[in-house]
Amino acid sequence: MRVDPSPYDAVLLLSFGGPEKPEDVLPFLQNVTRGRGIPDERLKEVGEHYYAFGGKSPINDQNRALLTALRESFDQLGLDLPIYWGNRNWAPYLTDTMRQMADDGIRRAVVIVTSAYPSYSGCRQYRENLEDAAKQVPNAPRIDKLRHYANHPGFVGSFVESTAKALSELPAGSAIAYVTHSIPTAMNATSGPDGNAYVDWHLDVAAEITAEIERRTGQARRTDLVYCSRSGPPQVPWLEPDVNHHLDVLAADGVPGVAVVPIGFVSDHMEVIYDLDTEAAQTAEKLRLPMARAATPGTDPAFVNMLRDLVVERAAAERGEEPARPCVGKLGPAWDDCRHDCCPPLRRPAPSTAVDRESEELIRARILQARPDDSFLGEEGDDVLGTSGVRWVVDPIDGTVNYLYDIPTYAVSIAVEYDGETVAGVVVDAPKGEVFTATKGGGAFLDGKPIQVSDCTDLSKALVGTGFGYDPVRREVQAEVVQQLITKVRDIRRIGVGAIDLCYVGCGRLDAVYERGLNPWDYGAGVLIAAEAGATVGGLNGAPVSPEMSIAAAPALFGPFHDLLADTDPLRE
Repeated sequence: MRVDPSPYDAVLLLSFGGPEKPEDVLPFLQNVTRGRGIPDERLKEVGEHYYAFGGKSPINDQNRALLTALRESFDQLGLDLPIYWGNRNWAPYLTDTMRQMADDGIRRAVVIVTSAYPSYSGCRQYRENLEDAAKQVPNAPRIDKLRHYANHPGFVGSFVESTAKALSELPAGSAIAYVTHSIPTAMNATSGPDGNAYVDWHLDVAAEITAEIERRTGQARRTDLVYCSRSGPPQVPWLEPDVNHHLDVLAADGVPGVAVVPIGFVSDHMEVIYDLDTEAAQTAEKLRLPMARAATPGTDPAFVNMLRDLVVERAAAERGEEPARPCVGKLGPAWDDCRHDCCPPLRRPAPSTAVDRESEELIRARILQARPDDSFLGEEGDDVLGTSGVRWVVDPIDGTVNYLYDIPTYAVSIAVEYDGETVAGVVVDAPKGEVFTATKGGGAFLDGKPIQVSDCTDLSKALVGTGFGYDPVRREVQAEVVQQLITKVRDIRRIGVGAIDLCYVGCGRLDAVYERGLNPWDYGAGVLIAAEAGATVGGLNGAPVSPEMSIAAAPALFGPFHDLLADTDPLRE
């Protein structure tokens, strides 16, 4: 018996890809992060995850096994379609595979993506990859994407069985921790047609697995959705809690054991074997918390046959039929065709670190072209040592997180030092077009007009600015300091741009500012501008401004504010 596959004449398996040997690791990670400005040094650190397993990701071998299983399943049903395989980030590359399909005369295909849930990285980015590849291949086939299948009985059923097996290895009353790949919270907020689909789908799948497990065992148990594989800058919020932190909580709550169920993954690739089988297992062992990890679907016949049936389902739908669309849970079957505004990429004018670096390179090139004997210190690049006694200190984008989130307050800060003393500074608030300048002994200016600090003398009437570091322990201390200060001043502002905070003291928009953790490129120009406008500047207990602490305030406020701040012990760790 032969199943009608029309209008399709091929199936494409589309996956993420992974390195096959140690020398592949860095080029692979460069492919994954292209355009995001991540330095090779950081990629090499991430690469240690792969080197710990011989420099090879398991994902390609798993896709080879899946291809074999799909072929067998197709043949059993009489589904006579060739199956191709292409990856986003490593060989076989999608564009090469699509070129082969075109050469083979394939005109229309359906694609199976090894990602079960709606999100930008799990759906729309793959669709963009398909579009980009098609533009590079003459006579590229038309390709339709299968619906999301996380709530299909074949996917959920596979996890029910593996979860039951994991629980059978644990003490009675053990909890279930459902695990998936963390993504930025902003990406979840825009996932699916109406937002929050990434989390909603995972919760729905988890609820279905739990209901069947509880039906079989007659026992209610603790369940949670947790996350792994967080990446990106620490200031960008991602979905939490992390699985390792969650294990700490379970142990503290006296849970007798935990089944870790990776419902966000279709096979045991790197996030599973490193983040769960290695890191989480080590955490559980340290906590003396019994842990068993449930298997992913991989080549489970229930999962493989589900993929085959979805191909048949989509073919029937494209022929105008109304096939059954199996699903479980409350959300119903997913859509076949995504809306144009579904799962948009995060709003990001350009990769922030790349823009930082490119801006700094431009500034450095212009300065050293005009003054080749000067020194240069920038936030993003290597120091340049000169012989003139003059050093330029540059922050190309102060307030990068504001820039990243399209918050219209960030600045370019440039200070000039001569024999170690700052003699000139400029801070440009780029979105507002405001230019703060100062020269040593020459006063401070905003757009060419003289500025001066406020005449505030009453600490209880002072508007104070501050900022926070990214180290979690230090942030806790900084939050405690704010808590002690806020009842003794008018209010506290967190603008997010250290250079602008200092300039705002200079022009009277703030009465005082303090911050621990600013670097010379953050405060170099701003301290001079504030001082030339009449502010008193310094660190704690007579120390100069430094990364340890910077304080600037109207003269009558500096002493009382310094003492108030010092009483909070802001430098404790």
